[in-house]
Amino acid sequence: MKVLDDFYTAGILDDKYRFSPSGTYFAPENGTLDNMCDYARQLPYNEGPEVFGLHDNANISCAISETNTLLNTALSLQPLSAGGEGKSWGDQLDELAREIAGRVPLEFDIEKALIIFPVKYEESMNTVLVQEMIRFNKLIAVMTTTLRDVQKALKGLVVMSGELEGMGNSMVIGKVPLIWAEVAYPSLKPLGSWVNDLLDRINFLGVEWMDKGIAPPSFWVSGFFFAQAFITGALQNFARKYSIPIDTAEFDFRVLTPSEVTKSKTEKPEDGAYIHGLFIEGARWVIEDHVIGESLPRELFVPCLLFILSLRIKMKCQ
Repeated sequence: MKVLDDFYTAGILDDKYRFSPSGTYFAPENGTLDNMCDYARQLPYNEGPEVFGLHDNANISCAISETNTLLNTALSLQPLSAGGEGKSWGDQLDELAREIAGRVPLEFDIEKALIIFPVKYEESMNTVLVQEMIRFNKLIAVMTTTLRDVQKALKGLVVMSGELEGMGNSMVIGKVPLIWAEVAYPSLKPLGSWVNDLLDRINFLGVEWMDKGIAPPSFWVSGFFFAQAFITGALQNFARKYSIPIDTAEFDFRVLTPSEVTKSKTEKPEDGAYIHGLFIEGARWVIEDHVIGESLPRELFVPCLLFILSLRIKMKCQ
């Protein structure tokens, strides 16, 4: 409906009315058939996003999507054997497997985590941390086992099963193997970025949280394996603090001001939690005016300042 607002409007009766800021598209004045044909001929051969009421960045998103499709098709057709001095499929896979295996850390020590962060009625985040570690341990275990098996298969020590071959094909073309994706968090990243992201998530839980012995002042909400558990934990803390049923509490979001961001690095909010790691697509956050504004050219995703996950008691309907 919003797109049609540019066309179904009283302003179109004015000959100076234009459908887009560039002034290229407009309703021509009454005239002969030749006049209409002349108008149609002067229109751009390739229409831009503005004719559909979209931002210029939409053209970039479309081009990226087409490029990814083309490259993925080309990568899927590459031969398994090497020609000339190029590396073979097996050499590439062995190199990748060794590199990733060398970067994947050991599993979290759950017993140690339970000692430092025992189950507490007033602090549900302890349970959230342990549950996150258990989920990541499962992913780490699968990665460690399959990387070891694929290296053995390349040496002929074990059979190269269809599952391992599929894993190898995905790794060589830069995709996350299905066997990993099935036990991992949702992600659209290619293999290299996915591994870096995994290590950042593990670092957040292990170094920035468990090793310090206290929950961080701001939580990386997009770094959680299961973010819903974190939100539920925040609701439980609020409900238990004020001795109210959890279904009578609700949460809201508010973007922090620059001064509040500085304060959030050392202090925690009285209720709720500070969170970061969120992005805006199709718009941007104007820090000076504290409002949402139009995207800047060639900026598809814009990181946002810290949010506060604020909590409150639901208003009762009369």
